[in-house]
Amino acid sequence: MVSLIKNSFGAVGPLIFSVTFFKVQLSLSTWFLVFLLKERIIGIKLASKR
Repeated sequence: MVSLIKNSFGAVGPLIFSVTFFKVQLSLSTWFLVFLLKERIIGIKLASKR
């Protein structure tokens, strides 16, 4: 019974790790895109003020 749990956790462990890593990557890229969009919008506003 214990070995079965260990085996299933051994299979699930890397999966959880990859999912967490994917979520972190996704949130970082989303934040980066939002940052780029904000910079672009600010740049457009500054350009239109001139």
